[in-house]
Amino acid sequence: MRRLALALALGLSPAAPEALAQSDDRLAVVIVYQEQLIEASLAGRALLREEQATAQRLVEERRAIEQSLEAEERALAERRKTLSREEFAALAEAFDAKVKAARDAQVEKAVALQRSVEANRQRFLDGLRPVLSEVMRRFGASVMVEGRTVVQADPSLDVTGDVIALMDERYRQTNLESPLAPESSP
Repeated sequence: MRRLALALALGLSPAAPEALAQSDDRLAVVIVYQEQLIEASLAGRALLREEQATAQRLVEERRAIEQSLEAEERALAERRKTLSREEFAALAEAFDAKVKAARDAQVEKAVALQRSVEANRQRFLDGLRPVLSEVMRRFGASVMVEGRTVVQADPSLDVTGDVIALMDERYRQTNLESPLAPESSP
């Protein structure tokens, strides 16, 4: 029954289950949900906490810059009363350029943060290869597929929980920063 479900999930004909059979009735294909590996594992949650902390620092920096610029704008508006039109126009133009530069810098930092998050997650997932290989061996699997790409499958093919359990076991054994977690980027 498991082989028939697998054949159908992979879009094969109902006659294909025998071709998927392995000795000991082991699973030829297993499914893993990578996003769950990040969201539910100890190492993944540590990665998420670091991402959130970095994003929060960027938000706080942006707020501080905004507050500073708002105060500067109020001061400039007050000075307007005592300045000539030309003097004020020059100061206003310089202030606008400063605001634009600050906004551009914050956009660059946000883009850099997103790139860093993506790179860290990819390093995290790449670092899981030994764990994924071990789980595949345990199940006798030849193929592991990302669950989001599967339209329908027998739930028993999902080994995400097994991968998370092994990840957490290794994370706890180190009792330090996980060897699976990527290096943090500033």
